[in-house]
Amino acid sequence: MFTKAGNGSLSSDAFLTLLGYENPQYCMEDYLMHYLTLDKEFIGFAEKYFRKYDFVLLSNDVSEWSAFITEYYQRNQYFMDKIVSGDVKCRMPDDKIFQLTLERIKKQPSECIFIDNSVKNLDAAEKLGIKPILFNRDNVTYAGTIVNTFAELEAVLLC
Repeated sequence: MFTKAGNGSLSSDAFLTLLGYENPQYCMEDYLMHYLTLDKEFIGFAEKYFRKYDFVLLSNDVSEWSAFITEYYQRNQYFMDKIVSGDVKCRMPDDKIFQLTLERIKKQPSECIFIDNSVKNLDAAEKLGIKPILFNRDNVTYAGTIVNTFAELEAVLLC
């Protein structure tokens, strides 16, 4: 069901109702406001670099959840565009979502860096010519470039 919600086939309300929540809107907002953990280092990094780099949010997520998160936590101003699987009806690692992103932002793959915590997603981006960087919060094995913090990401970008 989550995949259907993340592909836009089910709305957030329909998904949560199927899971048995009586007030799905309230439950979604309560979870995202009180239980979701966001990286506190992101704001400082974004403030420093969003004017230098064209940040794009590319996410496998439910449309309503992603929109709520970026608005509630005041993240929208950092992204030149947001491509969310629930909005575009396809998910990473499908090539289509990367191609759509490149078309929307009018960039060539060689002009882009893709930072993610999923090796499958990084491999898909790399096959298209996008430079991949693993943000390794889960201590997974990866042969490419790995960062564990935004400070490490900054160092890699400045090389």
